[in-house]
Amino acid sequence: MKVEFCVAETGDIVFTKQSKDLQHILGVITQIGTEISLSFSKDDFIHGYVENTMYQVNAEENDESLRIYISNDYNLYKSKKRISPEHLSAVKLND
Repeated sequence: MKVEFCVAETGDIVFTKQSKDLQHILGVITQIGTEISLSFSKDDFIHGYVENTMYQVNAEENDESLRIYISNDYNLYKSKKRISPEHLSAVKLND
């Protein structure tokens, strides 16, 4: 099975790798909010956070893939995964 890294906003596939080559980190890179950086050259890279994943099967061609959608919008994840000043200010202490 192939793993396809995609830009979340457009759906464009930017990098493909066989899942067997990623098996030791597959559980990490498919978690929503995981930070991912793909460097192709000094000035050509993708850096962002996993927004979504999708398992896709094309039964006609006997082809399957796992798509990892990457977004550069950190704000989607900061409130879900991390403690922010907004969270702390919302906490009311009982005296």
